[in-house]
Amino acid sequence: MSSILKVDQLQDSGGNAIITSDGAGNITTGTGVGKVGQIKSAIKTDTQSFTTALTFADITDLSIAITPSTTSSKFLVGFNVSCGANTNNQTTYLRAIRDTTPLTVADTAGNRTSGTNVISVNINYDLLMASNTLLDEPSTTSEITYKVQMTSSNTNPAYVNRTGRDFDSAEYDGRAISTMYVMEILP
Repeated sequence: MSSILKVDQLQDSGGNAIITSDGAGNITTGTGVGKVGQIKSAIKTDTQSFTTALTFADITDLSIAITPSTTSSKFLVGFNVSCGANTNNQTTYLRAIRDTTPLTVADTAGNRTSGTNVISVNINYDLLMASNTLLDEPSTTSEITYKVQMTSSNTNPAYVNRTGRDFDSAEYDGRAISTMYVMEILP
């Protein structure tokens, strides 16, 4: 024997609608409850080089300013960066930051450089994608800015959206894009 429970609305103990049905199978959630508040994105279509060893700098165009709706909002931050390098066996480091604070980087270990992503370019015609998704809880209603930063393991250039070799041919060393997004998750 099966049972059926029919309701139009589920409420929390404070009388706030958690889930509502219109009777035609369309279900909506109440205010908040894990809803997406805002979504913003950024795209970088040009190239950029980084020549200062082990000093993080902003990737231009991969920056998003957003104002949290509540102090309890969480932000899902994602990026995809196309990385190239000028020399073989060169390492490129990336990190995501909120204002000036790195979001998540690897634990330090000896003299190793830590980042959100580390890309080792084996040859100067490699163009590798670095991707990550992070959850941030800024606990503020003031505007914040998320950015992606990059640095190189030495003074040989590291690149965004191009290879190190950058041979001008339709068959080789194409160009790519890099993107990021920020999604506010309401409490």
